[in-house]
Amino acid sequence: MITDETFLSRRRGVYDPVANRELELFAMNHGGLYRKFLEPLYLRMEARYRKEDYIFLESVKSYKIVVDYAAQAYINEHATPNFKVSEMFTSKCRWYVAYSIAKTHLAEMKIGNYIYRD
Repeated sequence: MITDETFLSRRRGVYDPVANRELELFAMNHGGLYRKFLEPLYLRMEARYRKEDYIFLESVKSYKIVVDYAAQAYINEHATPNFKVSEMFTSKCRWYVAYSIAKTHLAEMKIGNYIYRD
């Protein structure tokens, strides 16, 4: 598996741990984003994990889409109307949050904590 340092070194932008944590908490705790994006993605990744067809880096790319939506929602709720997502959350920040969510969910799947059981 790829390490945090290797993953982050491939991305452009400034590493801001405060912005990373803020975006991660927002993405994980926003009810609408969770129901619309994260829960179906969790179920899809869990099904792949059970079939042994799970590829970690592909899952990070899927989580990145959700994180981009979360960043846009955060900007819409907490910033001025003309504020750009890239001004608050750099590409490196959004990739790191996606990596962190994917890594956390993989750890949960490894110990058997699934959303729904068959």
